[in-house]
Amino acid sequence: METLWSSPEKFSLTDHQKTFVKNLDTNQNFRITGEIGAGKTFAIRNYLSTECVDYIYMTASQLLKSTFSPQLDNEIERTDVVVIDNFDVIPKERTYLEPIHEHIEQHLSSYDRSIWLVLPEGYKNRWFETLIRGMRVANIHLKDMDTFTIDHLLSNLEDASPEKKNVPKIKTDPGDKFGYHTVVNSFINDN
Repeated sequence: METLWSSPEKFSLTDHQKTFVKNLDTNQNFRITGEIGAGKTFAIRNYLSTECVDYIYMTASQLLKSTFSPQLDNEIERTDVVVIDNFDVIPKERTYLEPIHEHIEQHLSSYDRSIWLVLPEGYKNRWFETLIRGMRVANIHLKDMDTFTIDHLLSNLEDASPEKKNVPKIKTDPGDKFGYHTVVNSFINDN
């Protein structure tokens, strides 16, 4: 499973992810939204890795706890895109979002580097939305997942874990019930 995370370019995107990444541009700042489980993070990491873009991936919690050092600043200096994900695990209050925004403005923003914020659908904070309203918006939808999408994902999971021979067959129509996390957890737990 670690291979999916560390080398996403070795695996293929589903049709709904391919449609989503066509809207991305490494020279633009983005607010990327979608339901939890829609495949945002894998699609982004796959796209950036496949395109050989230097990027740093951070969670909002990591950024909140970050102490910027010359070494980290040096690493960021060589980066084309900074991806900040998992806003759903921090409170939507200004007291948490303000230090994140300060880190973005003081340490991460640059004319030659893009910032991509990965937000769950419906993440609302008026103060924060005002600050990021100039970012382009790209959406990916869980409703676009279907039986073919799940089969594709299971095939990627099987390729990433050759020791797991019996791929579970999810017989329920995915609809809004299944997301990437559900399929991955099903794969891990059933094997």
